[in-house]
Amino acid sequence: MGVYDSLNNCERGKTLFIIGAGPQINKLSDEQINFLENQAAIGVNRVQYKIKTRYFISAYPSEILLALKKIPDSSILIHIRPIMEYLFFKPNILTIKREVFDKNVGLNRFLDETNPVIFTKMNVALAATHLAFILGAALVRTSKVRFRSIQI
Repeated sequence: MGVYDSLNNCERGKTLFIIGAGPQINKLSDEQINFLENQAAIGVNRVQYKIKTRYFISAYPSEILLALKKIPDSSILIHIRPIMEYLFFKPNILTIKREVFDKNVGLNRFLDETNPVIFTKMNVALAATHLAFILGAALVRTSKVRFRSIQI
């Protein structure tokens, strides 16, 4: 099994949290933060300042570097790029190609080892939602994320 294949359905049947870094994140209690850190959760934007999530996804190299310092080595960092070009060579940082979602094509259910793709419309929260689908989440709960996107 390859590294991308290992993500397919690895959280099957679980509730998966997508957590963004809105200002309300500073109002979370230590108990709430501890709860979220022990769940299957995907962090987006600058959430790693406050919560150490199991998964972190970003298109920005600077965010990946910051997450590398803040999040434990057991977490999986996902760098989504418009081309399949690796900028990081660490085992817990995966590069996945991002493509604009086309409703006529639909979503891939699994990551392909030879050409892993996550669909979005230039919005990391949408990419995180597709990742949750690939991970096998039964329910996705979002907190502090915005799903704004351009219309195509």
